[in-house]
Amino acid sequence: MVAPRSAVRLAAVCTVLIGLLVSLVCAQPPATMNRRRPIQRPRRQFRPPPDLELVPNVVYGTGGGRDLHLNILRPKQIPEEPMPAIVYIHGGGWRGGTNNPAPNVIYARNGYFTAAVEYRLSGEAQFPAQIEDCKAAIRWLRANAEQLHIDPDRIGVWGGSAGGHLVA
Repeated sequence: MVAPRSAVRLAAVCTVLIGLLVSLVCAQPPATMNRRRPIQRPRRQFRPPPDLELVPNVVYGTGGGRDLHLNILRPKQIPEEPMPAIVYIHGGGWRGGTNNPAPNVIYARNGYFTAAVEYRLSGEAQFPAQIEDCKAAIRWLRANAEQLHIDPDRIGVWGGSAGGHLVA
């Protein structure tokens, strides 16, 4: 008795799939693949330009049983009117990065109050903790607007990569 064509095709497909699976499981990485760890460069301490004031490690709330911080960068010459604020949320794939205020220098030099937010990373807390931390920072800025001399109705937020996702 001859097997039907569909049974032969099914056996051929199964044989090919099993062969592919075995080759994937048993395959060694190519010899040219470099598995070195990235170079860890020491982080330099941020020093603000002379016309700006850095207020580091301002506690804006707690999360996961620890303090969360903002790094504030603002003009030394405070204007008469409350300043608009720009908040920077760092990238890093939700698992790295710092609240270094350096990306805000250009904004602070143009009269904006700026803050860089520290949020709990994915190795420390599961999503949505990251967005909750960022929202808490904005609420803290609004609640302290008079003391910080900022306009609570003019707060902008920006970030790159994971920070851009949290901003959106």
